[in-house]
This record gives sequence, structure tokens and C-alpha cells, in this order.
Amino acid sequence: MVSSAVLASCLPPLSTSEASVARIMEGRFGALADGSEVRVFRLSNGTGAWIDITPLGGTILGVHVPDRIGEISDVILGFDGPQKYAEPGPFFGGIIGRYANRIAAGKFCIHELCYQLDKNEGENSLHGGFEGFDKRLWSAKVLNDEDGNFLQLTLHSVHGDQGFPGNLSVTAQYRFRKDNRLSIDYFAETDEDTIINLTQHPYFNLDGHGRGDILNHQLFINADNYLPVNEIFIPTGDLLAVDKVMDFRNPKSIRDHIFAEHAQLKIAKGYDHTWILSGPDSGGLPIAATLYSKASGRKLSIFTDQPGIQFYSGNHLSITSGGKSGVRYNRYSGVALETQHFPDSPNNKHFPSTILYSGESYSSRTEWVFSVE
Repeated sequence: MVSSAVLASCLPPLSTSEASVARIMEGRFGALADGSEVRVFRLSNGTGAWIDITPLGGTILGVHVPDRIGEISDVILGFDGPQKYAEPGPFFGGIIGRYANRIAAGKFCIHELCYQLDKNEGENSLHGGFEGFDKRLWSAKVLNDEDGNFLQLTLHSVHGDQGFPGNLSVTAQYRFRKDNRLSIDYFAETDEDTIINLTQHPYFNLDGHGRGDILNHQLFINADNYLPVNEIFIPTGDLLAVDKVMDFRNPKSIRDHIFAEHAQLKIAKGYDHTWILSGPDSGGLPIAATLYSKASGRKLSIFTDQPGIQFYSGNHLSITSGGKSGVRYNRYSGVALETQHFPDSPNNKHFPSTILYSGESYSSRTEWVFSVE
């Protein structure tokens, strides 16, 4: 057991001997306002890189990976202590559920049965309601299989939770491999027909959190089409071909068009849209996106079996104090790339279905691969 620490890195930095061993360590992250203790698990892969995850919201607290000269830095935004993660905010790093993104008017129907969800963003339901999965204390275990150690988190969401039907059992599994690949697997079962759309919600800055903005990061998105939204960020139902501003099929700087005179960027004050991912050219998990910083040389490649990815350029970020190490996060300090189903799918019959029927099983996989160029 490592010593208690409530720091930006959550646990003390790895020593040279620790960094050379692939393992999972457990420590104390801190306590919530009600006294509940919050733990943290460190996944190290033996290469010197590590990832910190807490059962509070299934939140990824830190991703520590090397740049082109081997310097290890934390490349996601976050907070120093657990209480900030429990409060309303930007959803830094957490598991989003039961339904990631927005549902119009917080209403949906499954066949003849209709349900009213929390309206926690004006008339919309956003990211699972007022107390989504990112605000819950999950149960945690370190387990073993033929591929080695992995962290498993579990959560039971009762019938009526935030308005959703059915008792839902959810499992999340995290493996950090020697090629600096984090595999994230979600599984779920329900005893009553419901809807589900799970994702992780980190904000990346490949220069290191708190080191300027992400506007010069190069972004690739494997998508020919995207979903335009109305003034309250609900998809119009159209599937539009990417135009010059929304086309990331060849890597380009986020800065290139973020300030363009474009109707969709005016609504969002930047990018905050779902791209419809293209299928794989061959077997294996399809590539969804890449993010690259020329300054640090770090590159993130994202693979997923999900049909969409939400690209949010941090247009409304404003953390004036309390970021890791007291850092202030301003607009564009981080970029969110969330693999998921489409927003408001239950109210759009031509979108891929997000219904999980009783007796069936839900599963999804996303992988983040960190490299240098």
C-alpha cells in the first residue's frame, strides 16, 4: 500500500524501481464532504508511464506518458482532491452514464412506454442527469486474467435512477499495456428495457495539463459525416457531409477553422459536435481519431467500436482555481474526444439504437494509444 497523498498526481511519483514493474497499486485519494473515503488505483505498465483512476465516478485522474525526449507529464485536466469531482462541473475524466450527451426535453419512449428524465441543462437531460455515473462511488477490485492485472469497477443503478427504467448493473475494466495502450471495456445488463450510452470524458492536452491551449494540436477524425445541432445542442436529425470547416479526414490544426464564420461553430462557440465514424478497412478495432502535439511530440490514437465521437474543444472551460497543482484552466485548455452513440438517439429512429433489452448484454470497447513522433 502506498502512502496517503492528496496531490495533483494523487500518489507519489513512481520511483525508478517502481516504474520498471507492471502492476496496480492502491492508495488514498482523500475524503468527500460526508466523510466517505475515496481510493485511487495506479496502473503502471513497466515502461515508466502510469495512469491514476479513482472509483469516484470511475474518473481517470491522471495520464502520465513521455514526450519525444522521454519527459513524463500528465496530459489530462483535473482536480487535486475528490470533492471537486463530486460537484457539478466539466465532467473531468469520469464515466458518463446512463446516457452520455443530450436527450431532448429529457423524454424518450421504448415502444409504448415513455419516461421523463432529469432536466439538468435547461430543457435537456445531459450526461445522465443531476447525479450521473461520474458522481457515484463505484466498487473496485484488482483482478487477473491471461493478459495480467486489470482494474474492475462495478455499479448498480436502481430502477428510476434519474428517471431511467430498469435495474442496471454496469462493469468497467481498465488495462494499461506496455505499448502505452489503455483499454476501456464496458459491460451492462438490465432487468427491464432501458437505454444506455457510456463513455469516458477526459480533457486532453498533450503538452501537459496547464501548459497553454490545445489550438495548435493536430486532429484527425475518421468521419465523412457529422451531426449538426440546433441552438440548444440537440441534433437536427440530419446527417451532413463534412464541409471545409468540419472536415478532419486529413490531420489539421484545431486552430485552422475554430474561429470561422460557420453556423454550427457560432452555436457552440467552437467545436462541440458528434462525428459519424467510418467503418474499418480491415479487421480489428477501427481507428476513430488521432491527436498530435508538434511541441511535445506526443500522439494519441483512439480506437473504438462505437458509431460516433464527440469532439469538444473546451469552448466554455473556466476553472479559475482548484485545478491540479492550483492551475487555472481557461477556454481551450483541453480537448474532449468522447467515443459514444449519438446524442438524442432514442428520439431519432434513423440513428443507431441505444436500447438495451432485458435479458440482453451491452458491451463496448475503446482504446487510447499514446506514442511519440
